[in-house]
Amino acid sequence: MVINCALVSAYMGPYPANYMHLDLALCVRMRTLGHNVVIVFPSNVKYMDWIPMFTDKGFEVLFVDYNPFSKSNINTFKTIFKEHSINIIYTQFCGWEYTVKLAAPNIPVIWHQLMNVNCSGFSGLRSWIKYNLIGARNTISIATSNKNYDAICSMTNSKKVRLLHDGIQLNRYKTIFGRNERCEPYNLLLFSHNPILKGLDIAYDACAEINKSKVIAELYVVSLGTTPEYIKNNYPELPSWFHILPPVSNLQEYYANADAYLCASRGEGFNNSIIEALYCGCSIIFSDIKTTRQIRQYKNVFEFKSESSKALSDAMLKANHNRISDEEIQFNVDKCKENHSVEKWINGVMDCMMELLTK
Repeated sequence: MVINCALVSAYMGPYPANYMHLDLALCVRMRTLGHNVVIVFPSNVKYMDWIPMFTDKGFEVLFVDYNPFSKSNINTFKTIFKEHSINIIYTQFCGWEYTVKLAAPNIPVIWHQLMNVNCSGFSGLRSWIKYNLIGARNTISIATSNKNYDAICSMTNSKKVRLLHDGIQLNRYKTIFGRNERCEPYNLLLFSHNPILKGLDIAYDACAEINKSKVIAELYVVSLGTTPEYIKNNYPELPSWFHILPPVSNLQEYYANADAYLCASRGEGFNNSIIEALYCGCSIIFSDIKTTRQIRQYKNVFEFKSESSKALSDAMLKANHNRISDEEIQFNVDKCKENHSVEKWINGVMDCMMELLTK
């Protein structure tokens, strides 16, 4: 059977991030096997530097104004699906996942749930409607974390849900050994597009506490989204240990210079940057939210109680005094490859496609 797939992604980032590399690998595999793919992105990414990743490889990329639930969006997708004889739809980054189902209720859809799934309140009701009414038939939901898998299964038939950890293009990075020979200060790396969600305030308070008498830790914040304004409003006079880094497409240098990657999040989906940092040889300091608990299987990782700056400062001091060894780094590298193989991820997505198409 020939697959004619519409890959519909509402991704709007300035850099390709891990998922665009995964999508490209999936498209290449499908074409190698004789299948067809048309890719749909929001119009506002049309001139992003990463679009040629797809077009230079000869893939057809279409751009649609991002207006989920609008009649114009529904009609546009109807036209795209008809003109390209689409027989399966694969969606990412929410937004359009409802739209494509409304546009083509009879075409099988894979919903790849990358964001955090909320089972309570209005968000929980909306999720229940999504999985049980809009997605009542011809759908498979892919969860990228155990937490999201359990959440979706609690709301709908578990036979329609698959757990598939993200594949990560680790060959883009280089592992740095010899980190236990480094001296203080201890360099912490934090990514923040949403400072409250990412716990920037918690990280700041924890660093301020342990740096009272002398600088033990330096905090490097990759500033995205609303973070620059937040820093300006809340920390008008930055201490010497607080550093702002610009977003870049290649994070190798940031991971190489960091001693530990800091995930102080209050709640989010699984953070792929943690795996990239582990592969590059960093220690991990992470809050005990449900989606990060799978990090416990790695070496030289330090968990702390979410939203507690005191618990975080204790974890920072512990990490500083227990630098990661080369043996621990190699263990983490091997485990990252095992858990986040791109090959395994592609096979998982394509298995879902064939399952829906052969029902």
